[in-house]
Amino acid sequence: MRMISLVLLLSLFSTGATADLLKAEKPEFLPVDQAFELQPVETKDGKLTVAWRVTPEHYLFKVRLNFASQSPGLKLGAIKLPKGKPYKDELLGDTEIYDSDLRVSIPATGTGTLKVTYQGCAKKGLCYPPQTREFNVSVAPKKKLA
Repeated sequence: MRMISLVLLLSLFSTGATADLLKAEKPEFLPVDQAFELQPVETKDGKLTVAWRVTPEHYLFKVRLNFASQSPGLKLGAIKLPKGKPYKDELLGDTEIYDSDLRVSIPATGTGTLKVTYQGCAKKGLCYPPQTREFNVSVAPKKKLA
């Protein structure tokens, strides 16, 4: 009788049922570019607009957003980030997050490369490494009314 139980037990471990059980215990995580979909940078009226689609159950850290010109011909003005939601993080302490789509407008003029750095997490317990993307942009000055 023990031999039959052992054979049944071994056959259970060799089936897909075990794989499904193990898979159910580990949450699956989206690739970073799906969790935080960074849109093409828009340029209009002396401003750059950087936007993300933030997938539900994910969030970006406000403190981990950074925008920098990589070219002397591209000048960035003062960057004012929107208010985020208060959040208590194990490593960062009291901070702010964005858990829905985000748009950041940056006063700018000129032509060059914009470097965008960001970091976020999945609420299921995974923090993605910081991401950096670069965009070649050309920003015309804001049109003056005549």
